[in-house]
Amino acid sequence: MAETEEPNLFHDPVWLGGTDELGDHPSHPSEFYLCYDDGRLIGYAPLIGGVKDLRFVVGELALHRVSWRSLTLVQDLVIAGGPELRLGLTRQLLDLLAERLCPTDGIFLEGVPTDSALYRLTALPGAMRDLLAIEIGHVFPHHRLKLAPSFAEFEAQLSASSRQSQRRQLRKLLEYLGGDFDIRCFTGDSEVGQFVVDARRVSQKSYQWRLLGLGLRDPDSLSKTLTRAARHGWLRCYILYCRGEPAAFMLGYLYHGTYHYIDVGYDPAWGQWGVGSILQLQVIRDLIEGPEPAALFDFSTGHGEHKARLANISRSEANLLLVRNCARNAAIAAGYRLAMAVDRQGGRLLDTLGIKARVKHWLRRAA
Repeated sequence: MAETEEPNLFHDPVWLGGTDELGDHPSHPSEFYLCYDDGRLIGYAPLIGGVKDLRFVVGELALHRVSWRSLTLVQDLVIAGGPELRLGLTRQLLDLLAERLCPTDGIFLEGVPTDSALYRLTALPGAMRDLLAIEIGHVFPHHRLKLAPSFAEFEAQLSASSRQSQRRQLRKLLEYLGGDFDIRCFTGDSEVGQFVVDARRVSQKSYQWRLLGLGLRDPDSLSKTLTRAARHGWLRCYILYCRGEPAAFMLGYLYHGTYHYIDVGYDPAWGQWGVGSILQLQVIRDLIEGPEPAALFDFSTGHGEHKARLANISRSEANLLLVRNCARNAAIAAGYRLAMAVDRQGGRLLDTLGIKARVKHWLRRAA
């Protein structure tokens, strides 16, 4: 890891190696593929075991899902070498995985850079014979924010209208609450239980929970993951409280100077006060001015307007599902691509009619 461009939490063997210190073992163990050259480790691929869903989504509605026993590789292989070595090792790994996959197994590639050998060998038509690649969603920019030395310098990077809007939002919320406002940072393993309880209260009220089947749905597994992160000093989770009630949360980890934003949510009852945006800015303030300053804020995979407004670094990435090339999986892939096409054309139609934002707002309120 030290010989690559930057350490990545999701490639760290300590993070991925199970939960022995908690007296528990994962039901879907991770797998590590290692490559040696004359006894020296020159590359590895950490694949995280689990069950993943391929969700057929049209607009704000999840219509269907197919579950896969899966291994997940985040971003790319970890390789200490140049482009030729990376291309060769990536091809060898894909050949090995193709031999091992059952028809009901899948390999999820999360946030694969589109300029990487892994993307070229999987996403391009005809690149593989034995594996079928299903591109999940669309290619998206992965946003990151290189943090300034001070919060004042960070604010100076924002437009004047953004600065004024954020300050006005915070001032109005504080006036409405009469100062009964608090943001708490959770870092210790003894704090995990309270964070999970309060964050789930927020998550269960979100449209992501009701419409898309997302959210903090497995509190036991989440608690174990956060406890492990806390014991290694990586946990950085935040909750914004209004009048003592949780109104917004951010779940993340601080690892080797990079803050990995994993999940967020806010209570729609407080949506008009911009609690999500307020919390995000206060998290950035804490990461700059707190006892353990960060250098980079990683907004995780997936595009969002709020991410684009704050980010100053981005790269193009994609999410892919690799499965055995068989009739069953070809039919699933065709159905998924049809749902994607309907979603895309429906969005264009609503845009043309000028009602896309109103329909999205109505569906979220209905949920």
